[in-house]
Amino acid sequence: MKTGPDSKQSLLFCLYFLCHACCVPSKDTADSCQWLWINSNNLTVNCISKGLRAVPQGIPVQACSIQLGVNRISHVTRSDFPHYAFNTLKLNLSHNRIGKIADGAFGSFPNLEQLDLSDNRIRTLRDDSFRGLLKLKELHLGQNVISEVPLFHDLLSIQALWLQSNRLIQIPAVKFMASLKVLSLASNKIVSVDSGSFQGCGSLAELHMQQNLISRVAGEGFDGLFQLKVLNLSCNMLETIPPEAFRAFASQETDLVLHDNPWQCNCNMYKLKRSAPASLAQRIRCHTGPLAGHYLSTVNQEQLTCKESLQVAHVVTVTVPAGRGLKLACKTKNKKGQLLYWQTPLRKHKTMTIYSSEDHAFVLSDGSLKIVRFSAHLSEYITVSLVMQKEN
Repeated sequence: MKTGPDSKQSLLFCLYFLCHACCVPSKDTADSCQWLWINSNNLTVNCISKGLRAVPQGIPVQACSIQLGVNRISHVTRSDFPHYAFNTLKLNLSHNRIGKIADGAFGSFPNLEQLDLSDNRIRTLRDDSFRGLLKLKELHLGQNVISEVPLFHDLLSIQALWLQSNRLIQIPAVKFMASLKVLSLASNKIVSVDSGSFQGCGSLAELHMQQNLISRVAGEGFDGLFQLKVLNLSCNMLETIPPEAFRAFASQETDLVLHDNPWQCNCNMYKLKRSAPASLAQRIRCHTGPLAGHYLSTVNQEQLTCKESLQVAHVVTVTVPAGRGLKLACKTKNKKGQLLYWQTPLRKHKTMTIYSSEDHAFVLSDGSLKIVRFSAHLSEYITVSLVMQKEN
């Protein structure tokens, strides 16, 4: 059959329309995902590495596990998911581009037990980001850019919380998470462990805080952690640590990881050496000074010394006529330390020195300096200094 020009034009138009329609982008759907039935009651929807820009539509409510990792999803809201998915226990959104989580975004999953949001671009978490997840046991938030964590109001069943490799500068509000067993705060910018930081976390068994900037641990920093089995404080900025910080788990075999800290084996370590368990001293390796390279367990207590740190507490210039004397009060208000001596042009006058008739000056029991008589060969103007040793 012959075709005319009009028929050819119509055919070309149809072909163009079909090609154009095929090229128009459509919304992501779950049709491109794999549906894996492990048994009649266990369905896994696998959408890993599908190039998805959003949560796909059409995820079945009966799915037990939803795998959406390694895509280009940038936001998550409740409307992205089925209205109510009571069967879903696992949700994986790791390795995406998520920067923000809307309030109640996961409210469709009241029975969710495992949520993985690691390796995203999350900066902040809101108080209601995880609202309704009363049965959640594992929450993975590592490898994000989170700088602050709010109170986890609804995470009553949480057992493992992973916050490693973020931008935290202080320990997040994990108090009273009674079910928490594993907490990772590694590779952040935390600077201290303050008193009561883990109050109410009596079930905690593993605490990972390596690769931070921790330089201070309070004596009550780990109070209440009676079940702790692993404590990793390696690769921080610790120079010393109070022995009472370990009293909560001193009687049990806790694996203490303390290497790669700039431990200073000086007088500040004396108390730790004397009262801490031998197993703790075996894990502390001196970093600088004459004891560098030695473990605290091999160091004698007599070797743990500090150089004297002196301060001039009071300087005064006085006029004393020849043959006369005077008394200078010990003015050390608002200064901490031990009085060592008074310095006059003649010599040092130390405390607890027996006075002789040949002395021109001596120190009284209240720390004041008594100048008995002024030598005629000295100028009538003299400068007197009060020297103290600083408290370490």
